[in-house]
Amino acid sequence: QIFMNRENQHIEARETKKLTPEEEKLLSEVEEITRLRMGESDRIHGIEHVEVVAWLAKYLAEKEGGKVLEAAVGGWLHDWGRKGETERREKGVKIPHAEVSRTKSQRLILQPLLTEGKITEEQYQRILAVIEAHSKLPEGKMLEKKILRDADRLSRFSAMGLQQVVKSATEVDGKPFYLEGQPITNPKEFFGRKNLKCAIDDINFVVHWREILETEAAKQLANKFKLFEIYESFLRTFEKYKDTVDQEIWLKWIASAAENSKKPIDKLKQENKAHHEETSLEDILALEAPDVFSEENFKRFFEDEGLVLDG
Repeated sequence: QIFMNRENQHIEARETKKLTPEEEKLLSEVEEITRLRMGESDRIHGIEHVEVVAWLAKYLAEKEGGKVLEAAVGGWLHDWGRKGETERREKGVKIPHAEVSRTKSQRLILQPLLTEGKITEEQYQRILAVIEAHSKLPEGKMLEKKILRDADRLSRFSAMGLQQVVKSATEVDGKPFYLEGQPITNPKEFFGRKNLKCAIDDINFVVHWREILETEAAKQLANKFKLFEIYESFLRTFEKYKDTVDQEIWLKWIASAAENSKKPIDKLKQENKAHHEETSLEDILALEAPDVFSEENFKRFFEDEGLVLDG
């Protein structure tokens, strides 16, 4: 596995690692428990998001030569703290969700796995560290921390991911979709979270994540499938039509595009499951359309809705 750095120079090859059958069985157990715990309801930080992060973490760990089990288990457990987050916020409890995820997964699943001898003390401590660090900015040298942070970031670079960002901003945080005068396309400027005033700010905030990816495998994957273009095309379309289209229409288009993007992926998973075949991460990413939020698709949406688009 040969990687290129930002100057397009070859860097040292890394050995691709794979899980053993016993580790695959353990990972399936963690996945099953997570699915039961999180359910299917939350489209922002629910099981759909967690599944993508876990798959990405496993893929990146394999490519980076990292500890695959620890990274993948961390992926499945990293957002356990999201469950009940709204209720905690309403009560004024401000504990970071990563800390809650660490505490709950430690008590409910990792400690029992350690007691049963299914994971070692070293794996136990590493998984806890990975979960707690997943929402931080780049820090520390542990490869698996970098892998999970990159997996979490990359999970948002899709049509579904963009919808999740917008829903989190508007439905959870109560922000408007856009405030006149806020930057629309400013991908290189880092916004502190306290300066995120609307959903468009949050989109810009995520765009910036491309600048802080920590692993070569994540950068390579994003570039191969043109994942960054998804957000960039949306911002270009929004900038052109922001003064002529109401917020409700933008939200409806985003939801429609995300749902349409999800259909072929769900179909592929179902077909492979029926034939007892594994669905690879790259198969899924190949179905993500970089131009899903292009101006052309925006105009097509208007036609399908029987609306008239000015400009």
